[in-house]
Amino acid sequence: VIFYQSTFLQRAFDQLIHDIGFSNNNILILSVRSGFSGYDNPTHHGIYDISYLRSIPNLEIYYPSNGDHLFSIVDHILKNPSGPKLVLMPYGFDEKLIPSKEYDTEESIYGIDEILEGNDCLILCLGNKVNDCIKTSQKLQDYNISASVINLNKLNPIDDVALSNIMSKYQYVFSVEENISSGGLNEIISKIIVENNVNTKYTYYSLPNEFIQGGSHEELSKKYNLDANSLAKKISSKINT
Repeated sequence: VIFYQSTFLQRAFDQLIHDIGFSNNNILILSVRSGFSGYDNPTHHGIYDISYLRSIPNLEIYYPSNGDHLFSIVDHILKNPSGPKLVLMPYGFDEKLIPSKEYDTEESIYGIDEILEGNDCLILCLGNKVNDCIKTSQKLQDYNISASVINLNKLNPIDDVALSNIMSKYQYVFSVEENISSGGLNEIISKIIVENNVNTKYTYYSLPNEFIQGGSHEELSKKYNLDANSLAKKISSKINT
């Protein structure tokens, strides 16, 4: 078991490829502070994680929805080791807005985590944006919009078929991420939509390909329009135009 702060894991990229991916041994990497990571320095944010980690062969990548989900994933991996696995987590799971649920089966532990059900649109995210997307869904009710929220959780390999089947049910699909746009969640989803001929209108909200100043999650989310108020306004304008 290896524990890293996300930004410093970038320095081990060579070892990740050759000593972990290629060896395909039973290794669990816990990487904390993925996404916005406070005031330390622009170089301390984990906003490149998805872009470079998914390129490593054999490395399974997970991003749980909350603390309960995190502990269930770690417990199951330790009891059932099977190759290299990496679990990302944000700078603290400060709130638990997700409805109470049990992560007690392999499907619930490892699979797509359907958090809220709605009819008008689908919001896709990762663990560090779950709470913001729940709040966004709640605020969208003021615009008479019912939004589903899903945490993809397993990022590598991703279940293309399951995700394309889910997305095909919605006229509008949105993704929200604390990652740069290049190589991020938006490119994963775009590829699945194109390759599976999913008939939906897709829009993504991510970070620009630049260094991000230090700041709290709340400050930076507002600055880059990834907070619930900004997201609800942008999503409603897309749907109601």
